[in-house]
Amino acid sequence: MASLRYALRKLAQQPLFAVLAISTLGIGIGLVTTCFSAVNTLLFRPLPGVAESDRIVLLHETHPNPQTGETWVMGFNTLDAQSAVEGAPALADLWLFTELTVIMEGERTPFRYLGANISTHAFDAMGVAPLLGRNFTAADDLPDAPVVALISHRAWQERFNARPEAVGTTLELNGVSTEIIGVMPPRWRYPSTNDVWMPLSAHTGEKMLGTRGGFYLTAHGKLAPGATLPEAQDQLDRTARTLAAAYPETNTGVGFKIDSWRSSSDREAIYFTVLLFAAGFAIFLIACANVANLQLSRGSSRAPEIAVRLALGATRAQIFRQLLVENIVLGLLGAAAGALVSLWGVDLVLASSVVEHPFWFILDPDWRVFVFLTACGLLSSLIFGVLPAWRDSKPDLITAMKEGSRTGLDQGPYGMRLRSAIVVGEIALALVLLVGAGLMTRSFRALESIEPGYNADNVLTFRVGFPLGFESDHEEINRFYRELPRRLETLHDVSSAAAISNLPGTQGAAGSVMALPEAGSPDAPLEIHEVYFRNPTSNYFHTLAIPLLAGRDFDDSLDTADAAKVAVVDATYARALGLPPAALIGRHLELTGENVAKSEGGNLTIIGVVGAIRHQHDDPRFFPTVYLPISQITNNFLSVVMRTTVKPDLLEQSVRNEVLALNPSMPIYSVLSLKQVILQSIWEQYFFSRMFLCIGLVAVLLACVGIYGVMTFSVTMRHQEIGLRMALGASAEEVVRDVVRRGSHLVVFGLGAGFIAAFLLANLLSGFLHGVTPHDPPTFVTVPIILAVVALAACYLSSRRATRINPMTAMRAE
Repeated sequence: MASLRYALRKLAQQPLFAVLAISTLGIGIGLVTTCFSAVNTLLFRPLPGVAESDRIVLLHETHPNPQTGETWVMGFNTLDAQSAVEGAPALADLWLFTELTVIMEGERTPFRYLGANISTHAFDAMGVAPLLGRNFTAADDLPDAPVVALISHRAWQERFNARPEAVGTTLELNGVSTEIIGVMPPRWRYPSTNDVWMPLSAHTGEKMLGTRGGFYLTAHGKLAPGATLPEAQDQLDRTARTLAAAYPETNTGVGFKIDSWRSSSDREAIYFTVLLFAAGFAIFLIACANVANLQLSRGSSRAPEIAVRLALGATRAQIFRQLLVENIVLGLLGAAAGALVSLWGVDLVLASSVVEHPFWFILDPDWRVFVFLTACGLLSSLIFGVLPAWRDSKPDLITAMKEGSRTGLDQGPYGMRLRSAIVVGEIALALVLLVGAGLMTRSFRALESIEPGYNADNVLTFRVGFPLGFESDHEEINRFYRELPRRLETLHDVSSAAAISNLPGTQGAAGSVMALPEAGSPDAPLEIHEVYFRNPTSNYFHTLAIPLLAGRDFDDSLDTADAAKVAVVDATYARALGLPPAALIGRHLELTGENVAKSEGGNLTIIGVVGAIRHQHDDPRFFPTVYLPISQITNNFLSVVMRTTVKPDLLEQSVRNEVLALNPSMPIYSVLSLKQVILQSIWEQYFFSRMFLCIGLVAVLLACVGIYGVMTFSVTMRHQEIGLRMALGASAEEVVRDVVRRGSHLVVFGLGAGFIAAFLLANLLSGFLHGVTPHDPPTFVTVPIILAVVALAACYLSSRRATRINPMTAMRAE
């Protein structure tokens, strides 16, 4: 305790040193802890509320792609799921679900939530009990059972103002009278961001439940105690072969795949998060290096004190122990400051995200974060404190006790070489981080600058639709989508409006089509793969400024449900056939598979050709696209696009009112500008480029502070020499040049080492960059120049101290 009190007293006696050291450590420890919070969530933290979450698995049925030989990952059906559980003892349980939109009756306006139809035993299998009410039971899944639902804590607060009497309330969900039987715990939104759950049998349809060969459901499960994934996979493989022999029509070639639920999350995000953690750890090392330099400077001033203590009988071990205690106290205080920085950093991370994260992505600190934070504090004490403490515990007694002596153990050629090596390392690390940030930023800018084939400026979008079971009259659905754009165009600041099944930048249906030759031609039909299918209303191409290259747009008065089936294709489709756009007008194409059922006939006449667009902003390729009119192919959900003459977000409330005026039971959701939709499609590149840039700038700041500190200390230790030179006639400019020249040597060595390291490590980003190479010349030229200019500016600022030295004062004897 005496050593602890003395350590705190010494810090209080040197407040400037304490503030600088603790704040520097706080930045380093806070940043690396923020990065660890994300790693902890993705890799280590148990799924919230789930008992034995490490045993939760994700299952798929698979099928080989006949064209490429690759394996398609598909969904599940209830019959195959039952066989999987029976044939794989390593699999303790399996449950199925399918997501759906839920429109909940409100007191004034309806609420829209993302929901799920789920196996009734799922929550019991995961060990999750409702906060209020009861869980599902097997009786809720019977065909004649009353329709019931569980709601999330969030929906309970929004719809019922957290009133306990919500349980037992009956209200309409998707137009069906439904009893609310329970409220789930806070934050529980399984499997992702869902707020309403209903039994699997409710409104899911016969093809999802009782048909082997349908693959419409998502499957999660739980391993038996002690079972492993390879063991379960072997058993599932045997089950798949048994099913293929028993049901060759539906299960030939169909297999099973099992994976950990955690590891099945976005692997690209995990990879970048680990890289971000490594970058944060580099910031931590730079912060420790700066504090080490501060400690070396402090040790020089404390040399007389330590010499006196040694002369009075203290042993070197006692001195070393006391200095080590001081370093540990400093490290733990830095960790406390880092905790505050980390909390701010977590808020920054969440604010920088442009997508809604799944319920299990929680960055709140837990015991793992606390242990990591404490470990960083102790580790930093060792990194910046052991060597200075060891050296300071044995000063030269004669030299150190001289009055006015500035010659501590950390001075002289060895001490300056150590300081210089620390600064060189800081600059090298800063360059590596800044190059990585530059590559990520240039990659994101390249994605942003890609020409998408449409005009996304001043376009407001929202999603609206009729959930399964809410409305079965196809004519009424089509009438709603015909009328809605017309009503929206009556708004003062809307110049054009339309709707489509999937917006650019979002996932949608894809498959193959058969391009048919002209009548009487001997040419054989040509199958075109990787074709995107979209279902727009009329005026969609005009609204997004997609050029019409040949033919005409869809027309509600011509392309009715009873008229001949038509399609519009894009320029990429024309290039696939090697024909000019005009030559395609009047030709036919044939749909196959599920698309035939959707269009109620597979043969379509091409009436128009439009410009090609990029459906995925992070994919440089243009894919052939076939547009089928919504008037001839019913789609329950569409995204509306509106070109506005003002900022799109200013019209949100007016649009909501118009939609409710057309259908008072129809809330809209996902109200975003089209640019925001595009940004969400590349959110990983956007988010990680910003995070890497932030870390790179902090690294540069800390490195420049380090070089400024070393050069300032060097000027202080040389002030007698500099004073003598000035007394002999040296000008201030000559002194400045000398100091900057010495500092430039450190900068050059640091940049050289950093350039080599960055060149080698840049390959870690290979495969994740778009429009730039890992060794992008502009980045590797510009970044070192910028860092060199900033570092030399730090040297120059420190050199100005030398010009203020009074030669007479500096030449006085010690």
